[in-house]
Amino acid sequence: MLLNHFNQAYVLKSKAQNKVKGAIKSGKIKKPPACSNCLIEGKRLEGHHPDYNNPLDVVFLCLKCHRQEHKRLRSLK
Repeated sequence: MLLNHFNQAYVLKSKAQNKVKGAIKSGKIKKPPACSNCLIEGKRLEGHHPDYNNPLDVVFLCLKCHRQEHKRLRSLK
């Protein structure tokens, strides 16, 4: 049961990531020049999905802020 839940979550996550990649490539989504959290420019940005069921609802964060966001979310569980 747990493994099945993990597989479903991974598939949903993977589909969301692929939709964002396609949207960026097609120009539907444009990466901002700065992290949406700390506003520092020039850093590599990663897409963060608050909800994988809304794949194009993505926030672009630098690696440090992205890690902090996942740490914050884990602490809420």
